[in-house]
Amino acid sequence: MIISCQCGKLQFLIKKNEIPKDGRIVRCGICNLQWLQKPHGSVEKIIRKKHYIANLFLILLLILVLVGVMITFKKEILLLNPSLNVFYDYIYQLNYQLIKNLNLFMKEVIQSISQLL
Repeated sequence: MIISCQCGKLQFLIKKNEIPKDGRIVRCGICNLQWLQKPHGSVEKIIRKKHYIANLFLILLLILVLVGVMITFKKEILLLNPSLNVFYDYIYQLNYQLIKNLNLFMKEVIQSISQLL
């Protein structure tokens, strides 16, 4: 098997069994460059490491933390930027609708459970 240095100045002739499946660190005798040489013909699978659910969870967590900080320091933020009052009204309306819908849902669940008993 012939391997070439990445500098392109030298080629090495080695036996196939000298490079294991996992590869081997080799060094060029001229430029002293080291690299991981894998056997020719070995196809390496590309494993994609995208964690969409984890990324979504982190984004939602960051948004909740940001909103929580903004609610905690409401007075100070409104003193510096009174135009954010619209944001706070929107958050309180969302909170009201959420509690209202949760209350209706819980009433329906309790009624369905009481009918089963």
